[in-house]
Amino acid sequence: MDPSAARPQEDDAQRRLAAFWRALSEGSTNELRAVLAEEPALAHACDERGLSALLKARYAGRFAIVEALVEVRGANIDLFECAALDRLVQLERHLAAQPVLVRAWSPDGFGALHLAAFFGSSACVRALLSRGAPVEVEAQNPMRVRPLHSAVAGGDEECVRLLLSAGARIEARQNGGFTPLMGAAAAGRADLARLLLKHGASRAARDDAGKRACDHASQRGHVATAQLLL
Repeated sequence: MDPSAARPQEDDAQRRLAAFWRALSEGSTNELRAVLAEEPALAHACDERGLSALLKARYAGRFAIVEALVEVRGANIDLFECAALDRLVQLERHLAAQPVLVRAWSPDGFGALHLAAFFGSSACVRALLSRGAPVEVEAQNPMRVRPLHSAVAGGDEECVRLLLSAGARIEARQNGGFTPLMGAAAAGRADLARLLLKHGASRAARDDAGKRACDHASQRGHVATAQLLL
């Protein structure tokens, strides 16, 4: 085969790949659909870390792009994507087929429980907990969050309640020494702060920089939450 004949094909493939990632980054659903029409296999593309385009789109809140990718991929969605997309039936199938996945890590260092908690997939949180997903485990990345930190960051009260009921430590520390209460304070979520306080969270705890939860709330202009935490 003439090597020069292969180069145009390689160039076309690189062009489509670059256009795919650009469309995802910019949120251009029409452009992404056009690229997928040319090369449907790109719906399964992963970045240099191994993180799927589907998860990247979900992280970015590109819901129309998530829908476009799912249309092409159909039921071919892995455990971590199911957790992030609240796909309970598919998640349970993965766990039934491979129970060990309940302790597996995504390419960016999160467990399925972290992802379900962060994205407010309470049904998936229940399913993962019932299968023995570890509540007290740090993410395998510099954030070092536990599922409770993820739930507070995502802001879903039901996920927070489920994890607390499963024994999540109320004073667990992530990178920087932040507790779940500090996360709720920084987000101005007085409702979550009350829930965490009810379960014994300490107002007096300080992060690695010496700041309390009330300081985080105050610095971000969440006056009512700051007063609650004083």
